[in-house]
Amino acid sequence: MSGAPPDIDPGSGGTPAPILTPAQCRAARALLWWSQAELAARSAVSSVTIRNFERGRSSLRDATARLLRLTLERAGVALIDAVGVDGAGIAERPEGREPSGPGARLTGAETFRT
Repeated sequence: MSGAPPDIDPGSGGTPAPILTPAQCRAARALLWWSQAELAARSAVSSVTIRNFERGRSSLRDATARLLRLTLERAGVALIDAVGVDGAGIAERPEGREPSGPGARLTGAETFRT
């Protein structure tokens, strides 16, 4: 693991890693089987904002990104940062492997389909 703190993207020259990436948002929703409308209803963020963010058409304000992230995490998704550590500080990759980038994993969601 690099010496950068988990909130700094090591390949960015010290730029803070995003709170939530569009790919993480899409992946987290898929893990939960949530539509954009469901995420909007649970987070009080508009469907249009979520759709534009996930398509890369707009970025989110920090407060909105934090709200979406918190909503997804409370539903049981662990969002993994670019360094390979989830929000609880748990390493998500074997020692010695390079980070693969931001991602999401299910930790025990309240909502899933069988």
